[in-house]
Amino acid sequence: MARPREAPKQYAPVRYNTQTIMGTDVFVGISPRQLNDLAVAAYRKLRPGLFSGNGTVHGDSGQVALHWEVAQAPFFQLDATFDSAEAKHALLARMPETPGAEHAAAIENLIGGLQTFTILLPEILITFPSLPAEPLLVLTARIQANAAFRNHRIVFGVVSVSVSTFGTPLQQAVATQVIQPAVQQLANQLLGGLSIPLPDVPGAILSPFNVGIVKGSLVAVATTNGPLPDLPTNGFPGLGAPFVVALTKQALQVAANLVLTANNATITGGDSSGGSGLSVHYNYSVQAGNPQVEFVSGATVPILFDLTGSAGAGAEVVYVPIGIGVNLGTDRPIELYLRVEAAGSTISLVYDSLSWFNVQVSLSGAVGSLLGWMTDWLLSAIGNSLKPKLTNYLQGVNFGSLTLPNGTRMIGNVPVTVTTSLNQPLTMGTAGMLVISGKIQIS
Repeated sequence: MARPREAPKQYAPVRYNTQTIMGTDVFVGISPRQLNDLAVAAYRKLRPGLFSGNGTVHGDSGQVALHWEVAQAPFFQLDATFDSAEAKHALLARMPETPGAEHAAAIENLIGGLQTFTILLPEILITFPSLPAEPLLVLTARIQANAAFRNHRIVFGVVSVSVSTFGTPLQQAVATQVIQPAVQQLANQLLGGLSIPLPDVPGAILSPFNVGIVKGSLVAVATTNGPLPDLPTNGFPGLGAPFVVALTKQALQVAANLVLTANNATITGGDSSGGSGLSVHYNYSVQAGNPQVEFVSGATVPILFDLTGSAGAGAEVVYVPIGIGVNLGTDRPIELYLRVEAAGSTISLVYDSLSWFNVQVSLSGAVGSLLGWMTDWLLSAIGNSLKPKLTNYLQGVNFGSLTLPNGTRMIGNVPVTVTTSLNQPLTMGTAGMLVISGKIQIS
């Protein structure tokens, strides 16, 4: 039996819902092709152990031994129709006792709130070693599964299992008594061991991720400053790539605030000129503060800074002390450009360039009491001292990185490692997002 093909989906042109996008800061998307690539990799790694077995069933002449084997990799269908009646039946069957009518609405709500998809086992081959004359039996199975958020990962669970039943009483008994429970166990182990790591944002306390199916892809979204966000019903930039992470300006703003707070570097300086009875001096203590993340096209993130802090100056003219006020600023915004680099499972913000700026100095107070050379020295010396220190500080700030966690879990008795591999950024495109694509692998 040929492996089912993923039919190309026809969707209307994307018009992003700004209400749902603006309420969300971290987006993750996984395509059905990516999930099926994972399924193929898991199938190759875990067969025959997880995907085959033996059993017995009662036939006309007594117990009949059989061997079953899943002949094709599981196949994910994210947009398949959900059979709620089958799910309800499976849920009730797992309960120790039949719930009363007062619980019926709660059960319906529980089933209605699941984020479900279908996994097909399109070809299960059953042979009968003790009955050479019995023809090969080929069955199919359908697993209804749900996706949810737990421990900062997308996790999967089995909702219901159904197996095709037809033919002779022996064949029907094989399907219901052996294959159905075997597929249930297989699905529990497979989905219990598969999980997708989700990103964290340094410095942010993310909301729980909302996980669901959007436009035929598996999606998880979170916000940096609010409750559980809605699913973006119209998708988001980059959705449809095998694996994509999109971060809004707000997510990067939180990370930038953390870095500047953690560094909290105060730039200080001071100097003097002249001699006894005729001298001038200054000092300053400033910071590059109030970072404001902006977006432009390309793989760079500009951050604007303000110059904050205090400065002062003074002089002695014929041994008479004179206090001078000093105001500091820049002739244009201080703009630091960070280059976004993606390698392996890590997204890094790396220094790229710094816009040209000059430090502006103005004096106040008893400026008229200064000698001309004193005024000129203060205006030039303060700027010439502060600018290189400020430049060196900004060029050396480590903005850190965002790393997707990888991990190893057991499927059956086999350790399976799930890793993410990111490509270079796509664009700072639609809706002001940093969009990075990649893929997920199993080893």
